[in-house]
Amino acid sequence: MTYKSGISVVIKTFSLILVLIGSLGSANLAMSQIDSSTYSEAQSAILSANRDASAVQILHNIPAVGVIIVRRGYSYILGDGGESVATLILSAEKSHSAIAKLRAALLTNPVTRTALKVHGIVPSRVIGVRISTNGSLRIFIL
Repeated sequence: MTYKSGISVVIKTFSLILVLIGSLGSANLAMSQIDSSTYSEAQSAILSANRDASAVQILHNIPAVGVIIVRRGYSYILGDGGESVATLILSAEKSHSAIAKLRAALLTNPVTRTALKVHGIVPSRVIGVRISTNGSLRIFIL
């Protein structure tokens, strides 16, 4: 093996190790940005924040956490009905008291508080959640 090919192998191995280490910190966490297929789910999560706060309070186990990022500043159209990230943000602002109740529930329940902390989710950015039948969370954040 030549010196140059040996360095190439070391660099490839090091890159693979970095990828594996990075993936360890995100076990059971899926993150993505909003698109047209998740718009209605996000809108529903925002509008049902008050009801979902009650459901969050009784969670005992969270096998997985998925995060959908709703970014400020994006104004692209997501669907045929003119839906956009801006309309989701406006909806979240109109539902601020229900979302505040949801955030409080997330922080009050030790299981959800730990899940947020482990996955680096700032509670003040949460605008909605979806709870699956097995207790997994899909969290919508700004």
